[in-house]
Amino acid sequence: MNAKLLLQSMARHDTTTHELAGKIGISASSLNKKLLGKRSFTIQEAISVCRILQIPLAERAKIFYSDCPK
Repeated sequence: MNAKLLLQSMARHDTTTHELAGKIGISASSLNKKLLGKRSFTIQEAISVCRILQIPLAERAKIFYSDCPK
């Protein structure tokens, strides 16, 4: 998981971790653990994040798959 890219996307959409967490149905604490790499996003959570933040298809793998070329 590339938290830096996800945080950049959140910043572009002026969305806080608390707001994004609420929109995808998890707590802010849970989202923070995912951003720190302590937990993984479920497929449904990743899909919701991409929809909410309008993340382009080409960028999704770079964010959610750590072995994807950057």
